[in-house]
Amino acid sequence: MESDQLNSTVKCINCEEEIPYLDIGQHSESCGQLLPALGSPSMEGPLLKWTNFVYGWKERYFKLNDGVLRYYSSRSDNVCRGSVRLNMAVITLSQNDDCRLDITSGITTYFIKCATISEKEAWMKALLQSRAVFSSVPSVDVTSTPTYARQVSSPGESAEDKLRSMQSSHSALVATLERLATASVGTPHARLVLTAQTQVSELMTAAESAIGLFRKQQTQFEKEQVDDQQRLRTMELAVQKLAREHHTLERRFSMNVGDAGSESDTEEFLEEDGEFFDALNGEEAASRSARLTPRPNSASPVPEKDARSRSRTNSGSATVAYTSSVMPSKTGVQTRRTRLPRDTPPNYKVSIWGVIKDSIGKDLSKLAVPVYFNEPLSFLQRMTEDLEYCELLDKAAAAEDSTERMMYVGAFNVVPYAATLNRTMKPFNPLLGETYEYVCPEKGFKFLAEQVSHHPPVSAFIAESDNFVYYSGIHARSKFWGKSLEIHPEGTMHLLLPKHGEHYTWTKATTIVNNIIIGKMWIDHYGTSTITNHQTGEQCKMTLLKRGWFDGNAFEVQGQVFNRHGEVCWMLFGKWNEELRAMRVPANQPVPPFPSSKEPPPPQSFVVWKRTPLPANNLENYYFSSLAMTLNELTPEMKLLICPTDTRFRPDQRALEEGNVPLATVEKHRLEEKQRSVRKFREKNNISYEPRWFKEDIDPITNKESWIYCGNYWEQRESGEFTGCQDIYS
Repeated sequence: MESDQLNSTVKCINCEEEIPYLDIGQHSESCGQLLPALGSPSMEGPLLKWTNFVYGWKERYFKLNDGVLRYYSSRSDNVCRGSVRLNMAVITLSQNDDCRLDITSGITTYFIKCATISEKEAWMKALLQSRAVFSSVPSVDVTSTPTYARQVSSPGESAEDKLRSMQSSHSALVATLERLATASVGTPHARLVLTAQTQVSELMTAAESAIGLFRKQQTQFEKEQVDDQQRLRTMELAVQKLAREHHTLERRFSMNVGDAGSESDTEEFLEEDGEFFDALNGEEAASRSARLTPRPNSASPVPEKDARSRSRTNSGSATVAYTSSVMPSKTGVQTRRTRLPRDTPPNYKVSIWGVIKDSIGKDLSKLAVPVYFNEPLSFLQRMTEDLEYCELLDKAAAAEDSTERMMYVGAFNVVPYAATLNRTMKPFNPLLGETYEYVCPEKGFKFLAEQVSHHPPVSAFIAESDNFVYYSGIHARSKFWGKSLEIHPEGTMHLLLPKHGEHYTWTKATTIVNNIIIGKMWIDHYGTSTITNHQTGEQCKMTLLKRGWFDGNAFEVQGQVFNRHGEVCWMLFGKWNEELRAMRVPANQPVPPFPSSKEPPPPQSFVVWKRTPLPANNLENYYFSSLAMTLNELTPEMKLLICPTDTRFRPDQRALEEGNVPLATVEKHRLEEKQRSVRKFREKNNISYEPRWFKEDIDPITNKESWIYCGNYWEQRESGEFTGCQDIYS
């Protein structure tokens, strides 16, 4: 409201004196006329009211009558949802929002937003006028920020009582002084002076009493603040201890205990309050590196080739018997391993709260966490697991009907989530320039990925087969919300079916990891992904239902395939952790509802995909699938074939896979420090980073920026010599 409107005057109907607008209530009592000439205002209309951080601003219907502001859910609602008496209210204007005003009664606060500034001024005038008419306390500066004082509970006294007493004494004193000014000198005059002196004394007594009460309140408030801080610290320590004990018990229950020396080694990396040494200086890092060199009993006494042969013999093997023209001439592996080098990770004490307590609301991709929070795979390798069920794309390429192809592509969109079940450990963040290749003649595809950006972290990949080309650039943005971690993959997925000349695109769903601090962690995926065939115009919408209370809708998937006319021609349903079924919808027939997961499937439906059972030893191997077990395998033959920047050469990840957590910790810190120093060097010398195998360009189909494979990787691999690669591991 404009200052001239707030500073206007009103003529009193009793003494005919011009009274400042904001002093009407004070003058009413001293003059003896309770209602001045302006009368009791009334006003009503819809306004926005702040509810909470979940629902934000909601429209409510407000009514101002007889000095009371009430609000209702709507104009037709007859039930009052809340009210505040304006005679004891503090009304303030927001300094950040020209259309907002706040009303505080001491018990509750209403945050109200008007549609326009003029509407706010009209409401402000009505509220101030109503408060002035019915007020029994002095006015306040409406441009100031409200303060909230905590009252001390004591029988018979309160801040409001003291203020009323001071107001009464002040009003009586003003009236006496006014009569004194007009009275004649003499005995009446002396009597009035004596009365005024008495009233001044009463006013001072009331003021001193009020000040004493306010000091008492302040002392009590400061004491309660200290108590609150102590309680908060006690609660934090209790949660930290509980999380650590819970994790230890859970690991002991689910896995065999590691060697006896592992816990004592880890304690060297933990402060008493659970803080992790993740930023050591050079001398400390060198000292710890020397001190944490693997012990003789943990190192293999036999040559590397013999040791690996022994590992493969103990773990079993699966013979590769597939060749394809798209495959490189050399794969570097003859048999796939079926277990990790070390079955059971060491049972380290984990202080999750000590690491992430200051990261609520932040992007965890920028947070350096202890290495024992990781599984021995990088994010580049995790992307390879999208191809675990690539036979769905082979079936799509073989189908003649375009809607049937879309049905298989829709199934391929959701089945990769099956690999995430129980996988609560964090993959390694790739280093800038890190690459990963995977040649899979068993399934007929080859895969290449590269970390093309560090801030923000972006991973580009391409998978090629005789039947399909699958590529994208993914930025997995993560946020920690106290008890859960949300992961939002940003980037468009591209699929080409060369046989049919078709280009499909879609985006991935949201992933959430629950019970980060206390309880058993579990993973869920939710959201709707729309798949588009840019040649035919057909679409498929796959929805992953969010798990509800008592596991309602857990793992459930519902999907529909639409032809170019927008008609549903296929339905998909099932669970992403078990199986998916499909059912064709006849033309010109009503679309049936999705079958309930608790009932037998319709007889006309058929199984599109069924999850492959995990290996028997998955519990001791991070719940890895058979494909995941092979992703970090590095044979002597493969060392001569793959790029020097390949993830398999990463020392911290290799040490973790082999169970040497202390060495993995030191190596992880060394690599991170090296990456920081290289980044600072580039910034200082104004050198921009250029990825080696991918480039960002405009996709001709979507007309959006996408990471495109530049080529020449597999050719250099065949020649046995990679050029232009950085040294990121030594």
